[in-house]
Amino acid sequence: MRRKALAMDEEAKPKLFRTGREMKRRRGGEGESQCTQKTISLQSPLGTIQVRGCEAGVHTIRLLMDVAPAERNDQGPGSCEVIDGSAGAGPELLRCVDWLRDYFSDPGAPGGPLLPRLHHPTLRGDSFSSRVLRTLLQEVRFGETVSYKRLAEMAGNPRAVRAVGGAMRRNPVPLVIPCHRVVPSSGPSGAYMGGRGNHLKVWLLAHERPGG
Repeated sequence: MRRKALAMDEEAKPKLFRTGREMKRRRGGEGESQCTQKTISLQSPLGTIQVRGCEAGVHTIRLLMDVAPAERNDQGPGSCEVIDGSAGAGPELLRCVDWLRDYFSDPGAPGGPLLPRLHHPTLRGDSFSSRVLRTLLQEVRFGETVSYKRLAEMAGNPRAVRAVGGAMRRNPVPLVIPCHRVVPSSGPSGAYMGGRGNHLKVWLLAHERPGG
C-alpha cells in the first residue's frame, strides 16, 4: 500500500529534482547564488523545523532540536503548524509545508500531497552522494529501513559504504529524503545528524512503525 509520506507516482519522480541545465533555461543562465529564497518555520513534535527554498524547489530542511520530542506533548499528537514566514512563499515551499503536516499528523495513510521539488545543488548533480540520496528517496518506503551496505549496492557501488554514511550526513532535506531510515547492519538505529540527533532518529522510526 502506498504510504502518505511517499505519495509519489511514476510521472512525478523525474520532476522532483531540477537539473542544472533545466534551471539555466528557466532562469536565463543564473546560478544557484541567484535564487531568491524564503524560510518558513514550523513547530512540530520534534521542535522547530525551518524549510528554506525558492520558486524552483526546496533547498534545505533544518531540525533545530530546540526541545526534546517528549516535550511537545502539550501541542497534541502529530501537530505541525507554521509559526513564521509563510507570506509570499512559493508553491513548492508551501507544498513542503503540506507534506510535513501530513507526515506528522497521519503518516501511515495512503494518498496525500506529492513531495515538493528539490533544488539544492547536492541533489541536482551526478555525484555518488546525489545518486545515493535519490535512490533513498525513491526506493526506501515509509516504515522500511535499509542498511548502509544495502543502500550502497542499490546506488551502484557495493564497496562505498563509508560514502553512503557521508551522503547521509550531508543530506540537505532530512525527513523528505529519509536518512533516518538508513541503519547499521548490526541492528541498532545508529547515528543521526552527526550523532546530535540520535534521539530524533529513534522517535522517527517509532513514528513510522504500525501503531506508532
